[in-house]
Amino acid sequence: MNRRELDRGSGDGINATPTRPLAIWPILVAWILVVGWWISPLASGVGGRWQYVVWLPDWVWLILVGFCSALALLIVMMGHGSRSRGLAFAAALAVLGPLWGTLHRDVGLPVRSALGDATVLFLNPQDPGKQVVEALVDELVAMDADVAVIMNPGWIPVTWRAVESAQPTGRFFRNIGGVLVVSRTAINSMRRIFANGEVQAMEITLGMEGGSLLPRKIVVADLPSDLTVNRAESLRTLAAGIAADVGSDAESPSPIDLLLGDLNTTPRSPELGQIIPGFVDVFTSVGRGWGGTWPRDRGWLRIDFALAPFDRMPESVVTFDPGVGGHRGLVVRYRRP
Repeated sequence: MNRRELDRGSGDGINATPTRPLAIWPILVAWILVVGWWISPLASGVGGRWQYVVWLPDWVWLILVGFCSALALLIVMMGHGSRSRGLAFAAALAVLGPLWGTLHRDVGLPVRSALGDATVLFLNPQDPGKQVVEALVDELVAMDADVAVIMNPGWIPVTWRAVESAQPTGRFFRNIGGVLVVSRTAINSMRRIFANGEVQAMEITLGMEGGSLLPRKIVVADLPSDLTVNRAESLRTLAAGIAADVGSDAESPSPIDLLLGDLNTTPRSPELGQIIPGFVDVFTSVGRGWGGTWPRDRGWLRIDFALAPFDRMPESVVTFDPGVGGHRGLVVRYRRP
């Protein structure tokens, strides 16, 4: 009996032959999903329902691809021979892309080790009411940030000022156009630099001393949450508005150091990197821990962002749960000189 007949009739051959073709199908589905994961950012500019393909976070793709790969590996384990090892390698290789994306964009793989000790806090609590604002203000005060930027603050300014009057800390307050800034240093100016429907941006200039690594000029942006709005178009509108203001603002030539915002998009949207040329998603460079900010109690998606240029990159950024409202907040840490 020759080798071919042995493979056809032996116990090993009976086990191996039918299992190898079966493993091909989940591997094929896994690789189709990997291709979908890779090209899905192209859907962000299409608009309509197609734009929400890019809203699938990397961890969702990882679960889908991982399930198919695990099924293929289970089938391969029932077979034998070098060809089975090749199929196992193909199944394992499929998960590397979504796994890298999850660690890079959803969990954060920080480049720097220092935590920093000067902080900028950002939060969009979505106009909290009087019944919950006291606990929220207590949380924000306890965090003791150098600069706190609160979008849609609701009753927070009134309550925080009352706390400040009872125990003065010398902080500066300014609440303009739905943005509250509480700072250890003077707030030189706050002005709305752009407003086009629900796409809005405000510039905050702080009186930072020379040599401070904390941002001197911060732009705060808010984009529409309406699910029917073309998100890519909103981001392009914001980029055009900021560019037009920077070009016309001859009285304040200092560069923007940090952009904070509820941008209502996800980290895989290509337009995110076009808002301000040279600015990148801070979390993908120095993020720590789970980065999801919405909904607050689950943190499935990361739609609140800190963007900065590489030469003014913070030491780290983490999220925090304020306990109320619809979003988790961001704590951006800088190293004091």
